[in-house]
Amino acid sequence: MPEYSNQLDRPAAAKEGRMKVPKRLTIYESPIRLFLLIVATLFVTHTVTMVLFASLPQLPMWIESLIGSIMLVILLFPVLYFFSLRPLLLHIAEREQAEEAMRESESKYRHLFEHLSDAAFLVDVETGRILDTNSQGERLLGRARGEIMGLNQSKLYLPDRAEEQRKRFATYAGQERPADYDTEIVRKDGTVARVRISGVPTILHGRKLILELFRDMTGQAQQ
Repeated sequence: MPEYSNQLDRPAAAKEGRMKVPKRLTIYESPIRLFLLIVATLFVTHTVTMVLFASLPQLPMWIESLIGSIMLVILLFPVLYFFSLRPLLLHIAEREQAEEAMRESESKYRHLFEHLSDAAFLVDVETGRILDTNSQGERLLGRARGEIMGLNQSKLYLPDRAEEQRKRFATYAGQERPADYDTEIVRKDGTVARVRISGVPTILHGRKLILELFRDMTGQAQQ
């Protein structure tokens, strides 16, 4: 397999190791806990208010209501802030950092992907459909990127070998480190090109994919 296939794995793995995964909000995993906490706070507020009023001389109703409201705010606000608002703000900040790191990682992937010396095809393992390719892939197949994306990878081969290649891909994609193999593909104009295929399994956005690298061997075969 070309040595740059390992280089392709390392930046992603390193980035993954550095990327901080947002913490799960345990308070939202148990809303009953938050509800009980608020109920307990209301109970304590009401009890303290009643004890306070009992120790004071008779006050007008509006003053008692005002004092009760102020105490409720004083006691309830810290509970809501520390157990609801603050964790939510921290979660949002961490999520934004993770998304920024992901965008940076994707930008680096795109730059590396586009500047590979061989034609590259990012294929969905489950469906066999091509999700992306680079300019070398367009040049090799003689097709625009829009024509290639969404195409089943078995359509790249000779019609009488499509089923054989479909089965080979299923076996090939299931291997942890697929072996290189030589085969023939068909360009848009109908001409046949001999290629050597190398595969790099990867996971992107939770989807199992395989990065296939096609090295054009036509000139070497003719020699």
